[in-house]
Amino acid sequence: MLKYSISTKVFYDVSLNYLTLPDDLVDIDDDTHNRIIQRTGDEEFYYENGEFIIYKKDAPNEDTLINNKKIFLLSDIEDRISNIIKITTGNPNPEEKSTWSLKLSIANNYLNNQSTKLDLLFFQEANLTNDKLKKDWSTKVIDKAKYYSIVIGSLEALKINLKSKLKSIDNLENLFLLEVNIKDDFNNLLQKLKEME
Repeated sequence: MLKYSISTKVFYDVSLNYLTLPDDLVDIDDDTHNRIIQRTGDEEFYYENGEFIIYKKDAPNEDTLINNKKIFLLSDIEDRISNIIKITTGNPNPEEKSTWSLKLSIANNYLNNQSTKLDLLFFQEANLTNDKLKKDWSTKVIDKAKYYSIVIGSLEALKINLKSKLKSIDNLENLFLLEVNIKDDFNNLLQKLKEME
């Protein structure tokens, strides 16, 4: 026999051995249960005054659809930015970021003729024993830092541009066009960044 819980909004077959059941179970006959589970996507139901009521949901108005689409597109922009950062930087963990900051400091110090004793110890342990190796390594680190800076700057500029466009759009048709543009803009940016690597 089926019962329905008003608080959990779940049907329970009480012939099964549940460890616990809600205290607010009400009876439901097979015909009503079948009508509820066979309702269409635009129908909902609720229980009131001892009766199950099935009703049609109101279709969302255009403002709601526009707002929902904007929320989706903002999330999509953030996801695409995160994805490009992972692709271009390898998504370093906190320890790698810390090591990267140290390497950048060592490279800057070397190229500015300001190496410390710790910097020289790092070069020795990394087997960068002559000036050419140190200079090549330092230049490579600085170039990589510049590239990452370009990646972050380009993504931030694109994000600001797209958010500005998104804010000014007030109809669904243009939002769907912007969605296509967002995909194209991120793909084009990723292609340019890969060419710069």
